[in-house]
Amino acid sequence: MNIKALIVDDEVLAREKMLSLLQLVNDVEVVGQCSNGLEVIQFLQQHTCDLIFLDIQMPEMTGFEVLQHLQLTELPYIVFVTAYDQYALQAFEVHALDYLLKPFDRDRLGQTLQRVRKQIAQDREISQQKKLLQLMQNLPPAKSYLERMVIKEAGKVFFVKTDEISCIEAAGNYLKLYTQNSHHLIRETMQSIMQKLDPQSFIRIHRSWIVNLEHIRSMEAYGNNEYVIYLTNSQIVHSGRSYYDQLKPLLQN
Repeated sequence: MNIKALIVDDEVLAREKMLSLLQLVNDVEVVGQCSNGLEVIQFLQQHTCDLIFLDIQMPEMTGFEVLQHLQLTELPYIVFVTAYDQYALQAFEVHALDYLLKPFDRDRLGQTLQRVRKQIAQDREISQQKKLLQLMQNLPPAKSYLERMVIKEAGKVFFVKTDEISCIEAAGNYLKLYTQNSHHLIRETMQSIMQKLDPQSFIRIHRSWIVNLEHIRSMEAYGNNEYVIYLTNSQIVHSGRSYYDQLKPLLQN
């Protein structure tokens, strides 16, 4: 990605020299030239740039005064260019990336551009990290699903892991949970239990049946989008025609 640069100097020869040096750099694109502070302000009201080579001593408005008048949410990177070294401290106080003392050569300009590239890369990385952090903060919290059910029956308490449940059958106001070797009754509705179970593991195949995908051993079609489902606990359940869309992904390679 090219660095878009603006050259600001009240001397024509100084602008031409800077332009000729920058034209030798592959990743720098000169997008404009200004001869005074007012032109800079007007230019930046209509255009954008990444980097300004800004002369300090200019008639009517100095380079420092130009920065004070810019009303931008994000300032371009600033490299001051001047024939006077007494401004160096003030230049870095306004967070300039570098201070080019005239006359300078191609090598010295190359050092400045390397510093600019490094700063741009660092700022882009920070910006990406901020965007990623903001995105993560805006994400809805991950939904947690039941991993274990606490079931009270006949004065006993059973702890049943959901991945051990082969299927669930509606039984009036209750649900019957089937595992490999036993079953349990809980007072719950099909709709409410489905909201608590991981949809990647459990699907509803009938108004009265929920099955654990990991416990399906085989399936057999018996017409009109209905299937006989054989489970690992030797149970056999039937799917309903209106629940075919739940089974459809299982039938695709």
